[in-house]
Amino acid sequence: MKINLTTTTSFYILYFLIAIVYTAGLFIPVMESDSAQHATMAMRMVLNNDFIHLYKGVDPYLDKPHMHFWLAAISMKIFGINHVAYRIPALLFTLLGAYSCYRLFNDLYKNKSFSHAAAAIFLTSQTIILANHDVRTDAVLTGAVIFSIWQLNSYLQRQSYKSIILGALGSAIAFSTKGHLGIFVIGLSILCQIIYTKNYKPLISLKTLVGLGFFVLGITPVLYAFYIQFDLHPEIMINETNNHSGLKFILWDHSFNRMAAKDFQKSNDNFFFFHSLLWVFFPWSIAYYIGTFETIQKIVKRKKLIEILSIGGSFITLVLISFSKSKLPHYLNSLIPLMSIFVAGYFLSLKQLNKTKTINFFLGLSYFIAVISCLAIIGLYLIRFNTTISVTTITGTLILVGLSIILISQTTTKSSKLIITSCVATILLNFNLNTYFYPNLLKYQSGESIANYIHNNTNLNHLPIHQFNNEYKWSLDFYLQKNIDVIQLENSKFPITPFLSVTNNYEELKPKLNMLGFKSEIIQTFKDYKVSRLSLKFLNSNKRDSQLEKSFLIKVYK
Repeated sequence: MKINLTTTTSFYILYFLIAIVYTAGLFIPVMESDSAQHATMAMRMVLNNDFIHLYKGVDPYLDKPHMHFWLAAISMKIFGINHVAYRIPALLFTLLGAYSCYRLFNDLYKNKSFSHAAAAIFLTSQTIILANHDVRTDAVLTGAVIFSIWQLNSYLQRQSYKSIILGALGSAIAFSTKGHLGIFVIGLSILCQIIYTKNYKPLISLKTLVGLGFFVLGITPVLYAFYIQFDLHPEIMINETNNHSGLKFILWDHSFNRMAAKDFQKSNDNFFFFHSLLWVFFPWSIAYYIGTFETIQKIVKRKKLIEILSIGGSFITLVLISFSKSKLPHYLNSLIPLMSIFVAGYFLSLKQLNKTKTINFFLGLSYFIAVISCLAIIGLYLIRFNTTISVTTITGTLILVGLSIILISQTTTKSSKLIITSCVATILLNFNLNTYFYPNLLKYQSGESIANYIHNNTNLNHLPIHQFNNEYKWSLDFYLQKNIDVIQLENSKFPITPFLSVTNNYEELKPKLNMLGFKSEIIQTFKDYKVSRLSLKFLNSNKRDSQLEKSFLIKVYK
């Protein structure tokens, strides 16, 4: 019997396949540097039982707000200090984002089948899968943004207190996670929909003021924490200056500093986000570009659209942030739910208008993506590590392939088939990334290896460990479950010896220690590589050694 993609059964199968990928991602070690850094910052809150002050290593942290760190710390309080616990809040907010995509699409288009498609497109977008194992602030931000947009759009339709309050609290979480970016995306999306539908009445309602009050209430904990840490302590030095106001920073400076790339790496490529979207929103980026072009044509010709919320919120933001001097691919993450809703709506319109040629084009594109993904998987297997492909990877891949073939073959409509084919292509690729490539790649970042070596040697694990001159290895702190102190050689203030330290510059460090009257010896040497900056030479096992650094676990004593 044929099973159409629009049936509940087929979507349950698809969600099951997606769940396998996300579950596999939970068990990957934390990646240097941002993910491991954020995990360590949350861990410090747990170890110090201090949820007010944010520190990056030993330095006060005046950058991203607290919400992501609070949620990760609470999770580690409950489940222990480990990388699975660190990732749980990100996964929960991603699930909230998927559910919000489903509900918002159904509110806009009144079509449950393609509401599932919107959620599946969101969950299979490359950057969303990546954000759930290389966890930073973006997963929480993304889930909060689309949840808020769903609730505020519901408020526009129904004017209920529940919707405006939940929408306001969602906006507060977005602000408390990454500042103004989330608020901008939320506000722009809702504003576009209000202007297009000419539904201005909710703006002048008392309920809107109630929502504003809940938003202010929702951001108060973050404002209070910044005030306590910085406004009450003007003596704190940040980038060799003092008198920093935490309130002024989060309410004003944070976003504008990023736009001007103050203290951030600058990029003058105004098309950076447009070409980054090709992989960030893979495998749906081409559909987004084509659908956007056709929708703009409809707007120019004044043809009626079902909604403008998704294209307005995503494309206008995409254009505006392209003028920012600070650009990184994950800045796009909060736009992915809107893009997913837009693409699902575009595919629905193709089906309803019976645009066979366009549907056939995207079906062919989905098959091409599937082939590319299979070739990429073979390419992963050709990247030789000092291990064999695990039984888990092989067995899991075979099961996924079998279920995917059944699902695709039993899908009757072309519009459904093109969606499910692209979904399973991404699922297969990321399952192999999460179970084979990343676990083997991360063996080359030395922090976890050193921590395990210390834990497994009883003659070492009782010794204190300190770092020299900010040679941070965040994963070392995290897997040792310690806040490692930093020693500045210039100050010559040394703790009681003996103690352990880790350095990639032992040849330079040793004579400096000797001059200060301290001896040192190498306990063990580890291979080290900045895994976030992959190169072709590293991927080539014959040339890999030339790309590796050495990390030295040393003992310092009198």
